[in-house]
Amino acid sequence: MRTFTRAALFTFFYAGRNDNSTPLGAARQIIEKNPIEYTGATGEAVRKVLFIFGELTDGDVEWLSKAGERVHGDPGTVLVPLASRVEHLYIVLDGQLMVKSAKGLTLAHLESGEIVGEMSLVDLAPTAVSVEYTSAATLFRISHATLRKKLAADHAFAARFYRALCVFLADRMRAATQRLGYGDVLPDQQGELNENVLDSVHLAGARFDRMLKKLAG
Repeated sequence: MRTFTRAALFTFFYAGRNDNSTPLGAARQIIEKNPIEYTGATGEAVRKVLFIFGELTDGDVEWLSKAGERVHGDPGTVLVPLASRVEHLYIVLDGQLMVKSAKGLTLAHLESGEIVGEMSLVDLAPTAVSVEYTSAATLFRISHATLRKKLAADHAFAARFYRALCVFLADRMRAATQRLGYGDVLPDQQGELNENVLDSVHLAGARFDRMLKKLAG
């Protein structure tokens, strides 16, 4: 199976891959046609939502768009307090969020395409970090209660959603392991993407684009 680095994916998106007949060319066109919605998004950030939307169907994303809502937050507003129980799943549409440790240290910045609240969907433990807006930002939000009801009633959707969540969390764990220096990883293997992800990248990008347009309308 072929694998591709994150840098290679970013290059395909933004460095002259103009052939719309290819999946990556089509995905690149989707992003370029919506510069406002994708403002501030890097290849790494947009890539996060591809894991979820690449495993779902058009119908699944349509349901999410109808069942969720678009919310806005101002700089300094706390989205997820420390030691709280998260009740929603969020997708960052534009703007930036910041993840902070219990000691107030900045752990990460989240931009367009990043997902918040996915762990609390399956683990009810209080949060070990806080999340706040570092700029004015717009998010997609759907309650965990609504999502759990759908997962319990629609087994096919549940299978696709939980697989997407597993792929997403596996990638996050792999990246964290590499940052901590565990394992022998060659420089050109860091953050590599396998062919399965690339096969669905244009579909995932198109679904994300449709969600943006539906929420904007």
